Amino acid sequence: MTQDRPDKAELLDAVIEYLTDRLFPTLDGELAFHARVSANLLTILKRELELGESMDADELTRLRTLLQQEHGSLDDLTRDLAAQIRAGGLDDKRDDVLADVKRTVEDKLKVVSPKYLER
Repeated sequence: MTQDRPDKAELLDAVIEYLTDRLFPTLDGELAFHARVSANLLTILKRELELGESMDADELTRLRTLLQQEHGSLDDLTRDLAAQIRAGGLDDKRDDVLADVKRTVEDKLKVVSPKYLER
């Protein structure tokens, strides 16, 4: 139920804040490392919840256009794209393929490590 408060993102924010503001200062060594990794994973999960659905829909639209296929799941079309690239079936659409792959990688980086896009 998305109308209930706190929502998923707010719950994740609360745990992340607890880990970083309250728990980190009391830990050192391996425990601090694992707490930091946990906070980073929760941050990735939060971005995935916020961005993932629309990114997947955009990627599906791009793949359907690029491959000229009206049907198929994102996974199926991604496998088809890879197979066609390997077989040379999209050599005539090289620029379009590169643009699609670049956009897909950028979207993935927005979720897992947005700092890389600032470089």
